[in-house]
Amino acid sequence: ATRTVDVPELQSTVTKLYVEGLINRYTKINNYPMYNNETKKVENGAEKDEMIDNRNMVNIRTTAKVKYGICVDFAWMRAYPTNHYSNNWSMDRIQETVVNVGEGVAIYHESKDGNWYFVQSYNYNGWVEKKYIAECSQDELRAFLKAEEKIVVIADYVTLENVPVRMGQA
Repeated sequence: ATRTVDVPELQSTVTKLYVEGLINRYTKINNYPMYNNETKKVENGAEKDEMIDNRNMVNIRTTAKVKYGICVDFAWMRAYPTNHYSNNWSMDRIQETVVNVGEGVAIYHESKDGNWYFVQSYNYNGWVEKKYIAECSQDELRAFLKAEEKIVVIADYVTLENVPVRMGQA
């Protein structure tokens, strides 16, 4: 069932049980071979265990204050906090969706290596690299997303400050 949410209006705290449930919905890592993104070699069981461990499940707080952010570049949303891919490059089973420039996210958790956030976007949740998320307050996110004046891209894409922005983005 598809469900969309109004990110800046999400509750400001989440429980450990809730975040664990979202993260644990992803179970594909052992269904397909995983390949190292740089070497293209198959990852072994220990390397897969490291990817699973990087979800940092032991450090999810009992009650966590939600942080907020705005995506500053086109970013992949992944089932696990890794850029290694599964199955094959053209059919990556770990790739869930993307987050576009200007989309808001609720930040629920951080990976063990500190490079990824587990986030909720308006229509999906998963792992996004931190470098693509600019943290902001809930009020700043609300003001940004609900601004009356917006620019909508009507070309295939435009480049704003060296960042490609795709058609339809507002």
